[in-house]
Amino acid sequence: MLDIWVIGSVIALSTLGTIIGLLAPRALGLATPPEYGKGRYVGGLPVVLATLCPLLHPGVPLTTADLAIPVGVCLAAGLGLARDLRRLRRTTGLIILTLCSLGWATWNHGFATSWMWFIEGFWPPVVVLSLLAASLVYEMPLLLTAVSGLTFLLFFPTQMATPPWAVLFTLPLLLVPSAMLVMWFGFGRMRQLGHSGLFALSALLAGVSLLGRSKTLLLFGLLVPAMATLFPVAAVCALIIASFLGNELYQEGAAGGGSRAAGSRTRVWTLQRESVVLYTTLVFLAGNFVVLLGVVDAPWWAWLFLAVLLAGTVAGFWRTFARRAPRSANGAVGGRVRILGVAIDPVTPDEVLDRLAGWLAGPPGFYHLVTADSLAVRRAREDPAFARLLEQAALTVPDGAGLVWAADFLGTPVPGRVPGVAMVQEICQRAARQGWPVYFLGARPGVAQAAAAALAARFPGLTVAGVQHGFFPAGGPEEEAVLAAVRAARPAIVFVAMGVPRQEEFIDRLRARPGLDHPLVAIGVGGSFDVLSGQIPRAPVLMQRFALEWLFRLWQEPARLDRIARIPGFVVQVLRAKWRSDQRLPSSRRAAAARSADSRPA
Repeated sequence: MLDIWVIGSVIALSTLGTIIGLLAPRALGLATPPEYGKGRYVGGLPVVLATLCPLLHPGVPLTTADLAIPVGVCLAAGLGLARDLRRLRRTTGLIILTLCSLGWATWNHGFATSWMWFIEGFWPPVVVLSLLAASLVYEMPLLLTAVSGLTFLLFFPTQMATPPWAVLFTLPLLLVPSAMLVMWFGFGRMRQLGHSGLFALSALLAGVSLLGRSKTLLLFGLLVPAMATLFPVAAVCALIIASFLGNELYQEGAAGGGSRAAGSRTRVWTLQRESVVLYTTLVFLAGNFVVLLGVVDAPWWAWLFLAVLLAGTVAGFWRTFARRAPRSANGAVGGRVRILGVAIDPVTPDEVLDRLAGWLAGPPGFYHLVTADSLAVRRAREDPAFARLLEQAALTVPDGAGLVWAADFLGTPVPGRVPGVAMVQEICQRAARQGWPVYFLGARPGVAQAAAAALAARFPGLTVAGVQHGFFPAGGPEEEAVLAAVRAARPAIVFVAMGVPRQEEFIDRLRARPGLDHPLVAIGVGGSFDVLSGQIPRAPVLMQRFALEWLFRLWQEPARLDRIARIPGFVVQVLRAKWRSDQRLPSSRRAAAARSADSRPA
């Protein structure tokens, strides 16, 4: 072991390097890259100096091989700096870092000769990607690396195989992030590490976790990537499940049997920065101590303390992510709500039928009814032309469980889904009674005919104004002939089953044709004809009830996997929107709202 005076000197030198690294960029007038917004850019300089300064002490025994960690830190910081200065693309920097890691692993162990070759070769870029993901929240990579550094310092004394100089490279993991957190929370001074600092911290964390070839130490290093990538996903999944299945957010109306919207909203989701950061740190601490106590064969009271910590972590979930709703959030759903900029009408299926009946009883006009799901909303954010089509719609209903969750999570709940298949059936039932002629357009040849025949047999008196498959090119003469045929048939309702965005584009062209002398309602219904015709069976009632129809459809149609794979992107966009909206609310108002909400009786 190192002498106590040597350890003290090493700590002092590492602290000095940290201080110089945090203050020198300001003295040098180093500009902050625009992408980092507020705060002064310090790059990887604090990490590099905190790592190199202790090497100046003559009492530190290091061999040439031991210098791999500081060399790796400097290389990673340089690659990150080139990225910050826009001299190098992030992907190129990661490739270079990976090649250097593989080169070092090959020199150390030979090419692909052991599991350590794979670990040493690919571990640094994995940690880099994890800290980059965590850096979406300023404090997160700092807290993760600081807790990792503290855990390593507690772990090293229990391991005989750990080199005595390991503390040398562990100190910067603790000192640099801790100093930056103190500057931010204590003095309001933000320092930006940028890619340079994050690359350097990642290389240091990966190198320290490889010291002594300890599998337990590797497990500690694994916790950082796991927390940075898996915890947000797990939290989101828990929120979605709670929104779908946990009726804790609502209390049913006194009349009983009413819709969810008729009840009183008791909870609202929140993503306040301070709460999320502290809760994530608590979870990370609990995970670290589970491993640490197992390694050191801790006494029973230590496990009891850990159990209390874990219980507090679980119990704190609701208080972190869901708060009591203010009075303004209670009561019936009001006017149109916006989800990621797209207007959604919070209506029930019965209200949809009433709106439709009102249109058809009124003067001539064209009415576009959109059945939107999460992918339609995401497309509207990426495609301005499609967004304009949605804005022109007379009514936009949520036909996806993802939209219902998003509306609830963003604090603007809707009564529930308006499933396209069920809506088509209910409209046809009303049309049979009212004498509204219906046109079926879309799907593969023969499917629309089968769907129309099935509905006509189920609802006697239903007038089928026409049937046409949807396999014709957009904008060509064949489409013009179809548009003319639809108008000539004079239907009251047109079901268009072509999928998004094709069906909305066709409906827009139908709207643009002149000479409409009667009310006409056009409804995009996606793949409803496949279900109504019997080509694809409907999901079991239990799966419909718990919003798992998508899973049944995926089992029936594996080709839909591409659609399902795009849904996480929608979830990320909703999280960002919620995060930004919660941060725009001043902290004093948030605190006052929380106090007033907590003071009311449950």
